[in-house]
Amino acid sequence: MPEIKPVIPNLPVCIIKEGKQEVVKLHTLLDGKRTVLFGLPGAFTPICSNQHLPEFIKKSNEIYESKIDQIICMSVNDPFVMNAWREQIEKDQPSKIIFLCDTEAVLTKELGLQIDLSGAWLGIRCERFVILLDQAEIKKLLREEKVSDCIISSAQSVLDIIKKDY
Repeated sequence: MPEIKPVIPNLPVCIIKEGKQEVVKLHTLLDGKRTVLFGLPGAFTPICSNQHLPEFIKKSNEIYESKIDQIICMSVNDPFVMNAWREQIEKDQPSKIIFLCDTEAVLTKELGLQIDLSGAWLGIRCERFVILLDQAEIKKLLREEKVSDCIISSAQSVLDIIKKDY
């Protein structure tokens, strides 16, 4: 397992915020903010769509009340897929979650969080993880042992950690 750098790389990233797509430098997005960045293997995949993202949406207000400024959902998908997924998942419960489209897995690889899911016809994706950030500084990284797990990277796990020591 590669060593994680103490500062997240300052790459240009495509984000979807409140339905609008834009490209920003990652450090600009994180500047002055405490952030929960969670990564998942793919939009429209069962665990991501039925459990991981919906739980973050459901608990997002509680996370924001715990002195977190923003929540970012990252996946190796293009912005059109991510926005369609966001629209479908948020149709009944809109959220302020920012969607980061790591289209070519550049950030995923820089962080050493890539996984080859070619056997499931998905190609290179990001692991299921959570990074707690203070601006661009990585304070905590939580990685699931199996991509099919959603335990330590769950919104409830993040809330427990934030309330305890973040």
